[in-house]
Amino acid sequence: MRSTHDSRGDSRDFATESEWSRHERFLVALKERGRRELTLSAYDSDWRALARWYLDTTGHSFDLASFTPMDAADYLGFLVREQAGDRVAPVA
Repeated sequence: MRSTHDSRGDSRDFATESEWSRHERFLVALKERGRRELTLSAYDSDWRALARWYLDTTGHSFDLASFTPMDAADYLGFLVREQAGDRVAPVA
């Protein structure tokens, strides 16, 4: 299968085509409701981070239809561990 890329040049392989479509419709709806570009960018960045984490963790392209409550708990744990790592001083 040929890899496709989005407008930012990122590979689209980390999410299914149906999930990309759902995500893009969501961003369009937010824009139509007058949300600022920074808000849209933040939603997009967070979604991409979640989708990449899902692919790295499960080996499957992200699709919200397959996302379970356990996946959500695992992702929240990942975020907590990642944020805690940012605050821990390196050992000399």
